[in-house]
Amino acid sequence: MSPLPASVRPGAGAARDAPGRARAGRLRVEWSPGSDLLTGICHCGAHRTAEDPAEIWAWLLAHPAHPGA
Repeated sequence: MSPLPASVRPGAGAARDAPGRARAGRLRVEWSPGSDLLTGICHCGAHRTAEDPAEIWAWLLAHPAHPGA
């Protein structure tokens, strides 16, 4: 049994998120199986694909300075 409540456990609720869509206020990074590509999805609906995880996170954390979807 985990000492953390389900609401704060890593990955809690992830199965309820629709693929390709971040929940309100959440940032998401998805890996494309069979490739080195990562897709960053911002809570505003914007998305970006790149191979470098640092590039994806820098872009996501730049909200609202990144271009919209």
